[in-house]
Amino acid sequence: MFSKMKLSTRMNLLAVFGALGLIIGFVFALISLRHSVLDGQKTKIRNLVEYAYTQLAFYDEQVKSGAMPLDQAKTLAKESLRKARYEGVEYFWINDLQPAIVMHPIRQKLEGKDQSDNKDPSGKAIYLEFVKTVKATGQGYVDYVGTHPDTKQVEGKISYVKLFEPW
Repeated sequence: MFSKMKLSTRMNLLAVFGALGLIIGFVFALISLRHSVLDGQKTKIRNLVEYAYTQLAFYDEQVKSGAMPLDQAKTLAKESLRKARYEGVEYFWINDLQPAIVMHPIRQKLEGKDQSDNKDPSGKAIYLEFVKTVKATGQGYVDYVGTHPDTKQVEGKISYVKLFEPW
């Protein structure tokens, strides 16, 4: 079949197939890069939550050693995390297994309120997902969508949640 084609047609086909190969390779490279960036972000988020967890563990040790009562330790731990920020605007929150908000640095009016009906724009009950994750494995990633407070754009989010069992 190729022997009856004109040389210019064969060269054009070769160029088309070469270009397709480059495009396919480029798409796979972009997908791989996206996965690498996402994996790096997930690792960073997990490490930050692990750091916050050490703050709770520190205050729990203060209670166990008799240095302070449990209520004081919980208050100090909440206030410590309320002020903590990373990447300038990102923050930590605490919810219990009900799920009610224990501490939220941005939406303080939600503290003490049940979040079972709090759903993201896609309909996912995110706080129930947080609780489900920690009940199943003690910790893990939860993906959902949120509305950016400034732009009102819906964007994908991922959180890492970890159960602090003593409290």
